[in-house]
Amino acid sequence: FTSIHPVRLETSTSDRTDGSVGTALKEVKEQLRAIPDNGIGYSILRHLNPHTARRMAALSQPQIAFNYLGAIPAQQDADWAVTTESDAIEGAGDERMPLRRALRFTAVTCDHAAGPQLTITCTWAAELLTEQDIRELGDAWVTALATLAKHAQEPNAGGRTPSDLTLVSLNQSEIDDIAQQLGL
Repeated sequence: FTSIHPVRLETSTSDRTDGSVGTALKEVKEQLRAIPDNGIGYSILRHLNPHTARRMAALSQPQIAFNYLGAIPAQQDADWAVTTESDAIEGAGDERMPLRRALRFTAVTCDHAAGPQLTITCTWAAELLTEQDIRELGDAWVTALATLAKHAQEPNAGGRTPSDLTLVSLNQSEIDDIAQQLGL
């Protein structure tokens, strides 16, 4: 089951040094965790609640959609298995059908012998974006993912954020200070 809801993610840093990557990752984690019930109530408010539907319909609509389908475990001795190339994963439709968003990403992680592999399918409105635009965006995304993966391998990567600590009320700076004092 999928919950579709708008989200805008922002980070406080624009540089991509090792320290800022970790900071940006923590900021995004906190923003996503702050969404009530993982956004499950959005569609009710947007489409079914007569008091909010009209007001929400007047708001601008997101132009980018991202759908992570999750991880598909490796099938062993199965009669059949979905492959990442399958239209069933993407939910292919008639290409004459108008797109709801200017840009749509569908991502899935599939287990392979060499380890998990992330596959991303991109669909875009050719009237708004060129294939070159998408290639540049894809290259930037691969670079960002590689930077995050490299950061995750560092010994000091990770750490707690405010949403991890439900029994105390600390901000990120206070958590970082305590971690530094304890040598974590």
